[in-house]
Amino acid sequence: MEYAPGDLFKTKRAAAKDWGMYYNGASIIRKREMGSSIYEVKQKGKLKGYSYSAANEGEHSVSISLPPNGERFVGSIHSHGDADAEHINNKFSKADIKYIEKTKENGYLATPSGDLLEYNPYSKKTSIVTSDLPSDPKDPKRKNNINPKDIPAEKGKQRMKELLQKPDLNIPVSQREHIHWVF
Repeated sequence: MEYAPGDLFKTKRAAAKDWGMYYNGASIIRKREMGSSIYEVKQKGKLKGYSYSAANEGEHSVSISLPPNGERFVGSIHSHGDADAEHINNKFSKADIKYIEKTKENGYLATPSGDLLEYNPYSKKTSIVTSDLPSDPKDPKRKNNINPKDIPAEKGKQRMKELLQKPDLNIPVSQREHIHWVF
């Protein structure tokens, strides 16, 4: 399955899980927090589903990226990077909870242990959505054996490779050697 910002999902939780599959491995490998908005996707005023914005990245905290095109914010999601003994990794920090309660929208956290957590600002309860996100092999509380991959970087490299390919202009092979490509 492909994971990417802008994909459409039936629920906020499904969008959050996709975000975790796409960004949590990158967050662990880079040892950086990442964060995005979950937003409504409407067409002609009618709700079509939910998606998430491309992530911002920060060292030990992160500002959540805004929804594109003025779409309505309906939740936040972020990660805590790798398993680091100096920081709270596998649960929402006090600052996380304060932010979620201020927005009055559910917040999600992708943890180094592989959990996707959801915090409800009304009930003030945290629940586990899933435990099958990419996880840090050095996390003592690791929930699975799904090794992290930096999917955003891999997709970026693939896109660059595609852009650097010489275009096929339907030119006969015998004439192609006389073309000087300029990028």
